[in-house]
Amino acid sequence: MVYGNDLSVTNSNEETHSRILGYSQDKLKVLNFRTSLIHKDDLNQTGDLFKEGFQKGKFKQQIRIRHKDGQYLWFETKGRTFLDKYGKTKMLAVSRDITDLKSTEEKLI
Repeated sequence: MVYGNDLSVTNSNEETHSRILGYSQDKLKVLNFRTSLIHKDDLNQTGDLFKEGFQKGKFKQQIRIRHKDGQYLWFETKGRTFLDKYGKTKMLAVSRDITDLKSTEEKLI
């Protein structure tokens, strides 16, 4: 996903999000990602990390996102800022599903 410095999504790979999270592309377009899909316990941290990421130029976090079936999946998200063709600072964020890793960690604990 690509974010503006107001944390709005300016571009995303809806096909991938649809495949991983189970929502149709049309549904993803109308959902507010932060308030609809991010686990409530991760919401404040996520906003703070994104803002800090814009200041520092990068960030990394682990976050829970709700699948269409109601379960939460764990993702590791990394972001880095860049300047778009108009000279505006944007952030490219890439996520990977780490649900199995988190499950294994919990079992080991």
